Amino acid sequence: MQSTIDNTQDVLDSREIIGRIEEREAERKALVEEVEAAKAAFGEDFDLICPPTNTAEQLALDAAMQAQAIAEAALANWDEDHLAELDALKSLAEQGSCSPDWQYGETLVRDSYFTTYAEELAEDCCMLDRELTWPYTCIDWDRAASDLKMDYHCVDFDGIDYWIRA
Repeated sequence: MQSTIDNTQDVLDSREIIGRIEEREAERKALVEEVEAAKAAFGEDFDLICPPTNTAEQLALDAAMQAQAIAEAALANWDEDHLAELDALKSLAEQGSCSPDWQYGETLVRDSYFTTYAEELAEDCCMLDRELTWPYTCIDWDRAASDLKMDYHCVDFDGIDYWIRA
């Protein structure tokens, strides 16, 4: 799995996006469960109506309160560092899921890279040979890319347009 998936990349793979979403959701779920467990332990172990009657009870109460505070801080820190990424990826996945092979691996191409992508696609499909000067050097790749976009759907990834096969 890539360490990051962001809108500066020229080409993205839907499987990596799906995997990153699952990874981030699992991280957050674990932190939420830690907070819930700390709250449950705090609530079950201490009757807050009656204050602690001895030092041991007070130490246990302090430890439970500290555990809850640590768990809540960890969740808040995670949200601050990663929630925007998760939201952007989920939005992208929702838009991209209209593509027929989203779950199995679909390529997303950054708009600014699409002309280069079209050129590479034509070469990969053996439609032309780069070693030939003509007609390769005479092709209007911007127009070819524009025509290719008819088979693609535009999705927004955090303010940047990407093209995915429709």
